[in-house]
Amino acid sequence: MAHEFNPKLLEEIAENHGTPTWIYSAEKIREKIAQLKRFDVIRFAQKASSNLNILKLMKNAGVFVDAVSFGEFKRSLKVGYEPKTKPGQAEEVVYTADLVDLDTLKFLKDHEATINAGSLDMLRRIGQNSPGNRVWVRINPGNFYGFGHGHSQKTNTGGPQSKHGIWVTDFPEVLNIAAEFGLKLVGIHMHIGSGVDYSHLKEVCNAMTELIKKIRLEIEPGRFLMAESGMLIARVQAIQRRPGSYDFLLIDAGFSDLMRPALYGSYHEISILNADQNGEMIEYAIAGPLCESGDVYTQEEGGVVTTRSLPEAKVGDLLIVHTTGAYGASMSSNYNTRPLAAEVLVENDAPRLIRRRQTVEELLKLEVF
Repeated sequence: MAHEFNPKLLEEIAENHGTPTWIYSAEKIREKIAQLKRFDVIRFAQKASSNLNILKLMKNAGVFVDAVSFGEFKRSLKVGYEPKTKPGQAEEVVYTADLVDLDTLKFLKDHEATINAGSLDMLRRIGQNSPGNRVWVRINPGNFYGFGHGHSQKTNTGGPQSKHGIWVTDFPEVLNIAAEFGLKLVGIHMHIGSGVDYSHLKEVCNAMTELIKKIRLEIEPGRFLMAESGMLIARVQAIQRRPGSYDFLLIDAGFSDLMRPALYGSYHEISILNADQNGEMIEYAIAGPLCESGDVYTQEEGGVVTTRSLPEAKVGDLLIVHTTGAYGASMSSNYNTRPLAAEVLVENDAPRLIRRRQTVEELLKLEVF
């Protein structure tokens, strides 16, 4: 269940930090971590929520991390994760990709990092430039096991339509490349989709154990750890009347803030703070401020606009988009020259700003004019 924040606290955060603002519960994150303690290693997919303060919370809770870019690897170092593996222990941070440029590879080599290769060409490049390196390989279980399951086709990471991973039947070539360059093959990695259909989990495990028998079992959650901890608070700025149809609530958060509904058709519960729950319920579509028809939070995959039954709203009301702790802020953009929103972490009912709101001036500084 999503974390329930004190309404007065949410009003205070909106007043002090403006809207839209991301809000996270440290308590809920720790609760979700505790649910996975049966695994040998919990490895956080930091792309879900990469704020340094979130990563530090993970580290303090004994959670390791996965990094999928040079920037994420640098984030890991900044909060104190040690890339060099200690004897007999799991890697604190693993670099995972399907390709790697030479500058990044040199940086990883200099830090003695373990690298998870998602393609044969990447594995070969590692061998040519860093022989003897510790490596994992990411395997695509493919048609051989018949799956690739995410909550959307766009989040499937297994099977023939996914770009990720070395095809399972190419594993003998993995061994050949590892032998040629003296690479230390220490891990097998599989991932078949975000929001996975867990009825297929047994098949995934079978695929893994057919490749290696003596294993340490890791789990790499992202959305599981973060989604229910967070919300996006926004303010109703206008109401578009559509006689004979539904009305649009226009809020000051768009897909430049929360991309998932526009990209995947993802469902997020939406509520109006301190609304009269005993009054008339009205069908609203919820949309943002962007100059885009697709900037709608209530839509299905494919862009079909839907509605939510909500208490009657008025301009100035605070609106909550729930379960946005994962793939929310980390997928935000500056589209329409909109600054990134602030982030607030709540611990013991005390809110703490962990990323201030970006300014337009900061956004423009990178441009050469």
